[in-house]
Amino acid sequence: MTKERTSPYQVLVYIAYGFYLLLSGAWFFMGLFNGHKFNPLAFFVMVVFGVQAYYRHLLTNLIVGILLFFISIIGLLESMSGLRHGDVLLIDKILIAIPAISIAMSGILIFSYLNLNFKKQ
Repeated sequence: MTKERTSPYQVLVYIAYGFYLLLSGAWFFMGLFNGHKFNPLAFFVMVVFGVQAYYRHLLTNLIVGILLFFISIIGLLESMSGLRHGDVLLIDKILIAIPAISIAMSGILIFSYLNLNFKKQ
């Protein structure tokens, strides 16, 4: 039995999984603490990335990455539309940074399909 070596790109994929798990976990628990309501969408995203981190299916990375890419672009445009000229607060910068980081992480998931799929051949 030989031990497989983890490539640097696989580490980036795990970082993307962790980012989306933490983001959906924060979304889920903030809904529980603030509104005392169960958020099924945040729970679904947590389950999807938890299962994906365990099984590491490449085609699912591609599909989820494309979906999250477009959702992140919409989120970035939405958070930028509320900016006022010259009066940018710290929360505005955070609300712009989260979708921007999400775009990068979804790009990692999309290209993991190409990069890791060709390594197996």
